[in-house]
Amino acid sequence: MIDFAALDPETRRHLAAAGVALAWVAFCGLIAARHALRRRAERREAAALAQGAGEPVLVAYASQTGFAEELARATATALTAGGAGRGGRRSGRRRRPRPGRRRRRRGGAGSPDPGR
Repeated sequence: MIDFAALDPETRRHLAAAGVALAWVAFCGLIAARHALRRRAERREAAALAQGAGEPVLVAYASQTGFAEELARATATALTAGGAGRGGRRSGRRRRPRPGRRRRRRGGAGSPDPGR
């Protein structure tokens, strides 16, 4: 072992600073690894929900505490297990209107009823 008492005070301070910096880097690495594992698990869960049959079902949630997300995941799982639709995230594409039909506009400045 190294006899730290025999080292000069400036060298001891540098070694202590290096030890603290190394501990901080290790802590940050653990946090990053934990976050990556959680994201990977969420992706696997979403992929498993997306394997259902039928039209996709969007289950939306908004939460500050995370409880609404838990309920939304449980709902998506129950819907998928019940065969009501395919859970998971949508691709972000909009549905095309059927030929011969016009899309209705709601609200806006040119609307006869701006309160809608």
